[in-house]
Amino acid sequence: MKRFLVLLLLALFLASCNVHRRTTPVGIPGAGHASYAIGWKGKDSSWEGAEDEFVFGMLDFDVRIERKPIWFTGKLLFGTADEPDYVADPRADQSGTAEFDFGLRTYTVIGRVEPFVSGGLAILYGSVTGDDDYSYYSTTFDDAATLGGWVDAGFHVPISPQWGVGLVVHYSHADEQELEGRDVQLGGLSVLFTIGGRW
Repeated sequence: MKRFLVLLLLALFLASCNVHRRTTPVGIPGAGHASYAIGWKGKDSSWEGAEDEFVFGMLDFDVRIERKPIWFTGKLLFGTADEPDYVADPRADQSGTAEFDFGLRTYTVIGRVEPFVSGGLAILYGSVTGDDDYSYYSTTFDDAATLGGWVDAGFHVPISPQWGVGLVVHYSHADEQELEGRDVQLGGLSVLFTIGGRW
């Protein structure tokens, strides 16, 4: 199932880059962007030993609302780290968070650079996983999910009418959730590098 979802997202990404032949000249914010993201997420001390996560985004996108200087935006981020020190189960060897963000974004243009700010609602998820004695696959020992909010700021730099790179500083937050007997914050501060298509 995971392999199918990855292939589906890849197909959608490639389609977004190639179907829209009405590309936007460099120096004008495009009608839309679709990018992969990779970077780092810092969580608070409630994670005790697992505060730093490697983060990758399967999709970071925005689509302009017609005739408005506003873009609808969303992103799907996954993070992974070692297990928190407070987890007593010796089988646990990994933890992580995920979030699905959706909201609004607005751009401006400074030369070739397209700065933006955005924000909205976030569905945040966290888990502790490891090896189970009775399963070949990794097992989730505990997980939690909640609704929160997010804001970010960053910029895109077009490298052609169809492609661009960017940098995003992203922050998400929600009420703390119990995970393996301790209340933890599922959000955090992320720094993300993006690369993808524009139209």
